[in-house]
Amino acid sequence: MPASAARNALAAGQPTEVTLTAATPLVEAKPQPDARGVLNRQKDQDHLQQLAAYARMASQHRGLTSGELAEDMADRLSAIAGLADTQHRADAAGFGLARQFLETLTAAFAGSRHRIDVDCDPALRLPAAELALVGTIVSEAVTNALKHAFPGDRVGHVWVRLAQDADRLRLTIRDDGIGMPDLQVEPVSGRGLIDTLARQLGGYARLGSAPFGGALVSVIYPHTAQRAPSEVA
Repeated sequence: MPASAARNALAAGQPTEVTLTAATPLVEAKPQPDARGVLNRQKDQDHLQQLAAYARMASQHRGLTSGELAEDMADRLSAIAGLADTQHRADAAGFGLARQFLETLTAAFAGSRHRIDVDCDPALRLPAAELALVGTIVSEAVTNALKHAFPGDRVGHVWVRLAQDADRLRLTIRDDGIGMPDLQVEPVSGRGLIDTLARQLGGYARLGSAPFGGALVSVIYPHTAQRAPSEVA
């Protein structure tokens, strides 16, 4: 039945039968956006924004040479690459294995003559957004340790530990180097960045010398419990 006749029949309340032909225009259904794809793109944008923010902060540090800036940016890119790998391996709820992430992150410093060990419960899973902040803190603290804690030909050891303590998580980065003075935190500094990231996690940071030598960075923040698989849609 022609389209005009069909419209007339419908207006008159008569039953109609419409046959679609090859020439009949069809409205194609728009594909629904992939939720995980959209989320991953947003995370990529977040990573680039973090990198840009760090570059702006580093540019304000007058004592930083171009070589040091390039080295620090390489460390930051390694941290982002490690996080991207963790997100790729994340489960349906967006949680990733914290130890696997930390080991991937610290592997970026494999060219150093210093030893870096990771201590974390292999079963601990954290949201990808939380891992991003934790990873940036670890990358900053380890970079500072390798750069300042072991002058000359001194060979050192750095320990990265993430552990659950009741309803809190405690992140520590400790070295056996020359120690760290207990200075006031300045916004435009590695200390300022760690302090800012700790507050974004809902916690706080403590930076200074360790009790028995070396430097110690501690971050304590509330633990986000993972939902059981049956609770994941």
